[in-house]
Amino acid sequence: MTLPDAPSRSEESSALRAFYERSRICMGVVELTDDGDILHLYDNPATERFFGLAPGSSAGRLARAELRVDDAVIDIWRSHYLRSQAQGAPVQFEYRYDDANQGWLWVTVGSIGSGTGGRTRFSYMAEDISERKQAQIRLRESEERFRATFENAAVGIAHVGLDGTWLRMNECVCRITGYSREELEKLTFTQITHPDDIDADWAQLRRLLAGEIPTYSMEKRYIRKGGSPVPIQLTVSLVRTPDGEPGYVISVIEDISVRKEAEEALREADRRKDEFLATLAHELRNPLAPISNAVQVMKIGGSDPRSLNWTRDVIERQLAHMVRLLDDLLDVNRISRGKIQLRRERVDLRTVLENAIETSRPLLDANRHHLLVDRPALPVMVDGDPVRLSQLFSNLLNNAARYTPSGGRIEVSVAVHPAQVEVGVRDNGIGIAPSMLPRIFDMFAQGDRTEDGTGAGLGIGLSLVKGLVEMHGGRVEASSAGPGRGSEFRVHLPIMEGAAQVEDEPSAAPLHAGSRRVLIIDDVRDGADSLALVLGAVGHEVEVAYGGEEGLAKSRTLRPDVILLDLGMPGMDGTQVCQRLREEASGREACIVALTGWGQGHDRQRTQAAGFDHHLVKPADLDALFDILSTSRRRARTPA
Repeated sequence: MTLPDAPSRSEESSALRAFYERSRICMGVVELTDDGDILHLYDNPATERFFGLAPGSSAGRLARAELRVDDAVIDIWRSHYLRSQAQGAPVQFEYRYDDANQGWLWVTVGSIGSGTGGRTRFSYMAEDISERKQAQIRLRESEERFRATFENAAVGIAHVGLDGTWLRMNECVCRITGYSREELEKLTFTQITHPDDIDADWAQLRRLLAGEIPTYSMEKRYIRKGGSPVPIQLTVSLVRTPDGEPGYVISVIEDISVRKEAEEALREADRRKDEFLATLAHELRNPLAPISNAVQVMKIGGSDPRSLNWTRDVIERQLAHMVRLLDDLLDVNRISRGKIQLRRERVDLRTVLENAIETSRPLLDANRHHLLVDRPALPVMVDGDPVRLSQLFSNLLNNAARYTPSGGRIEVSVAVHPAQVEVGVRDNGIGIAPSMLPRIFDMFAQGDRTEDGTGAGLGIGLSLVKGLVEMHGGRVEASSAGPGRGSEFRVHLPIMEGAAQVEDEPSAAPLHAGSRRVLIIDDVRDGADSLALVLGAVGHEVEVAYGGEEGLAKSRTLRPDVILLDLGMPGMDGTQVCQRLREEASGREACIVALTGWGQGHDRQRTQAAGFDHHLVKPADLDALFDILSTSRRRARTPA
């Protein structure tokens, strides 16, 4: 091969001149002045364009005085030029230039110095690298944002090699697994995966590598450092190399321990709800069966006094049982919603306990339990609602009776301290399992049945106890040595100052009911007629109306002392009837009592606003009704 001839000197000069003139890179020769400025001796057109000068006008211009280059840039140039001169070698550096028209620009410079005639001159080549510099800055900022996102993410993020090794992970992965970064880098993901989950994880990973799926998500368990399992939600994506081959996977790891605990709690609550509904159905059927039998006996036995007395007692007992079940349900709901209002008064705890024992006596006697009560000698005065306090202690006694086999022993103790009284209810029954103790006061929490089939109530009694105790400013706690070893519930209540020294004042004797003219207005005929029979049997004059218009008409002729008025009637409801009655002379003077199945607080507010004097919930507590009848007086007449 024949090599071309070397270019002549003129050809070289011509080529260099063309490169100098046409290049987009700034080139020229500068000289350092004695006063610290820089004199541009020769500049190519690219330099003139950079400074925004007319062609051929940059030569002989001073950088500071005429090209408006600031001192900071001049100092940078001079320091590098002098270093080049001292080392006798070219230098390269970058600087930022504030252009009047374009703002801040980044420039890279290559230069070499040469002394001529005692002058310090330098040849230079400079290029505007602003776009490249901005791209580098954006890339660095993007990397910093990614790093911040990666490290501060609320979930674990890890890069994992195809062999299962941990390549990179954020701090959250370390918190989830309990291992440090250095420890994880020496492990594979299979080494910290629960043995039962490894095969499923690898099966999904193989499908991902084969291109069958773009990503996969699964629940699995890691084994934390120390050996405890932790449930996680794992999402895995594949990252390929530039040539399309599998590179590594990105794993997003979320600790789902809280979610799993919540799911388990929901499953447990659902299970307890199902048990509660099944028990409720059973508990309601229990009283219905003897009531049904009693009705049949009444049909067969006719007017035999013994049969009538027996059926009356059965129906009364079973009805009271059903009412108590429903009342407990409503009370728990009211407490949970903060709807119960206590009617506080100064009450002797001894009286409260006596009332509670009297209420629970039928269940205690039915199970042949031995009840021992340690009654304090002096009064123990508390500020509370006597009905609600008796209710909570009765629930504790009923609970002990249900969960103690027949013939068991139940003890009630009272210990008075300077600021509080402690009441204990202890039994030698089936006891409480340790796992059950933390949730024994939860709604629908139910224990096991006793060997003779008792126990396993609705799971609302103890929840009601806890709510009522806390409403009185106290606390309740349960303890048990375990299954078969009995249990004890201790109620702590604040006592009033001087509570154990002052006897209660005797309560006034109840008034005896006289005969009253009573009008019952209710569309449920059986309920109205049966109540009329009861009131008539004790000497009251009773009329019955089965609707609002009929009730208004009978009120005008009977002029009743007391009107028992149902709310939920078709056509004209009870509140409308009451308002109409108050507009007429006969109703304006009467004592009007709401007798209804609605007993919430807002229902009572509604009847009070409509003009009712009292509010009773069906089935009516006859003692409360008789008390109203005995104390009622016709209102003073007002002009019509």
